[in-house]
Amino acid sequence: MEPFVEWIYKFPTRCPSIRLTFEVYYQLVKNKEDKWKEEKGGDISDFNHLSATPYVDLITLDNNKREYVKQASHRVKMGYESRLCKNVESILSILSKDF
Repeated sequence: MEPFVEWIYKFPTRCPSIRLTFEVYYQLVKNKEDKWKEEKGGDISDFNHLSATPYVDLITLDNNKREYVKQASHRVKMGYESRLCKNVESILSILSKDF
């Protein structure tokens, strides 16, 4: 199993959703000052949605998770930073430039 895990981990583009989720989770756990807001449900749903990032053109996440994804993406050179939008209005603004 270990050689398979090393093979996957060597390139972030192999299983990109799992890798991005792992990297963001690792950052979240390392940051002792960041608290999960489970009672609001927002953190858990954002955490679940971030796994879609490699497969969509644009995605909205709360500020906190968006920063974690930005940092993780940059650190392992995944290139997802440009897909992260602050809100629906920013998505509409980006889409309107294409038309």
